[in-house]
Amino acid sequence: MVISGASAVNCPACINSGIYFFAGINQSGVSLSKLIIIEIGVVNPRIIEAKTSGIGPSGRNDYGMMNYKNLLLIHGGRDDGKNPYILSDFNGFNLDSL
Repeated sequence: MVISGASAVNCPACINSGIYFFAGINQSGVSLSKLIIIEIGVVNPRIIEAKTSGIGPSGRNDYGMMNYKNLLLIHGGRDDGKNPYILSDFNGFNLDSL
């Protein structure tokens, strides 16, 4: 399955009726900063690019992701296209606002 041009995705999280993916790397080696949801448990599953607001995490791969209550938390990772070092930041998406 190809997700929005990504050739790699990392660390999905299963939350309620969706599988959540963040980022990935496109065919040109550029890290993406998209939040993708694959609907599960429905007759006709869809792949949805979540509409987010505010300043989101930078594009990255090799990160950790989990959900806690109503938050989708992303920690660290790498953006090989811009920064060869390991990122140590925490970012969160409020699932109630997606």
